[in-house]
Amino acid sequence: MKFLRRHAVYGLLAPFFLFFAFFWVAPLLEGLRMSFFSNEIFGEASFVGGDNYRAILKDSRYFKALRNTALYTLSSLVLILPAAMIL
Repeated sequence: MKFLRRHAVYGLLAPFFLFFAFFWVAPLLEGLRMSFFSNEIFGEASFVGGDNYRAILKDSRYFKALRNTALYTLSSLVLILPAAMIL
């Protein structure tokens, strides 16, 4: 009886962890793997290593988009969070 009570939590958490691994961890790892390849629509994927990351860090639009995202997030927090706390 103690065994069942002690290990029941693992049985109850197992579906969550399976769902989490299948729908969050696996796509994250696959996206990371794919980021190291240059994939053509009708061609074969070729390994490019960190070239994709070097290219994005050299692009000024990336930093502008990153700045805009940070400003949007911070302004949303400043405006929405106090309103939510009041309500």
